[in-house]
Amino acid sequence: MMIKLLDEIGIVSVTCAGFDGYSEKEDNYLNPEMEYYFVKKEASNLNQHMRESIYEYRRTMNINF
Repeated sequence: MMIKLLDEIGIVSVTCAGFDGYSEKEDNYLNPEMEYYFVKKEASNLNQHMRESIYEYRRTMNINF
């Protein structure tokens, strides 16, 4: 994950765009063939994991969306 790399090299502030999470119903990529087979089934878990990770990185980093 890019945020992990930026944190490791000492970046203290980042702005993220296009970070809207995964959908269980809609295509998650412009080209649906790029989507892994498990993404729709695991969308809720993937979104929760990202939420928790961002929360942890916000302890040491200013993250804006």
